[in-house]
Amino acid sequence: MIDRSAQPSSFGWQFQIVTAISLAINNINEATSINVEGPLQDIEITLSNNHIIFGQAKSYAEIDAEETNNTGWNEKLSSAITGLFEDFLKQQKNSEFKYLVNYPYPLGKNKGGKTNFHTNEYGDILGTELTERQVKILYDILHNSKDKDISELSSNEFNSSFEQFLKQLSIRTCRFTNISGDRRFSKLDLLIKDFLDTNHFNTSVKKLRQYWFNQGFANSSQKFALSRTEFLFAIVLVDNVLSKTDLFGRRYNPQKINQIYDRFVDIIEHTISMEEFNRQLVADILDYFRLEDIVDYYYSDEDAEKFTDTYLDNYLPYFKLNNLSESDQRLLTRFALARCLEEQELMSRLFNKGAIKNAN
Repeated sequence: MIDRSAQPSSFGWQFQIVTAISLAINNINEATSINVEGPLQDIEITLSNNHIIFGQAKSYAEIDAEETNNTGWNEKLSSAITGLFEDFLKQQKNSEFKYLVNYPYPLGKNKGGKTNFHTNEYGDILGTELTERQVKILYDILHNSKDKDISELSSNEFNSSFEQFLKQLSIRTCRFTNISGDRRFSKLDLLIKDFLDTNHFNTSVKKLRQYWFNQGFANSSQKFALSRTEFLFAIVLVDNVLSKTDLFGRRYNPQKINQIYDRFVDIIEHTISMEEFNRQLVADILDYFRLEDIVDYYYSDEDAEKFTDTYLDNYLPYFKLNNLSESDQRLLTRFALARCLEEQELMSRLFNKGAIKNAN
């Protein structure tokens, strides 16, 4: 039996985050910020060309929406379309407007609303793909609106605006049901996996999704705006390169590495975040690998080990610590450089515009 214990408010907030993450990774190559509970809409994705994707997210938590008409779909549709059209009137240029809903029939099952929408089929239907009867459903909602910005439009102004609005509107049905545990995130997890696979990231899908939920967009009482860098930095944190216990692809003494890590992780993290350290590391990488730009650097265990052997003595002073033997100092420095080199490629890829591809 399906567990429907989640509260509607919690479920609705989770649905907003699901749709925000989905829109972000579908547009990550161009995205500059991801905003949940934005100034204007539930979700706002700003792109590098100042194009903004505005999203109204409406969800159904209490019942199985696919098996009943009693979903309140009309009230949700009216609220969402009216809100999107209001902002369309203010933000006509460089904007896209999306109605995001987990009900498979967002325009209802009657009066032609079902056309183009089918149970277990999810995705975008463009406003220009709607049938005449479906267009009329939207037209009547807006034409009968009491909103001042809409009602004060002349007939010609309204019709012209509505026609353009349809060209910038899409309706996305999203698979997200009120089932307990991770099963409700199955569709999102598949999308995240596709995104990670496309970009060759060896990162846990579940841990990344949980990080975005628990640290990125923590609770519905606040507004959250993450830059593209902040959004993607979760991959670095989840990947946690520093905690690995191998050196250059070979299994080393895990106990020894763990001791080094436990004792000096704060020092390592502080040192590798120093501007002087990073300036020297980048300069040495460029020189050794004969690169013009750090974004062209790609990690390999063999090359990283050769680089470390060549430059190790230059970095020993950064890790000259009291009560640390010379052999442990060299091991600590090798460990830190190994992690830095491995992380450098990841950081370069994450923050190099165009290096990260959208999910398919």
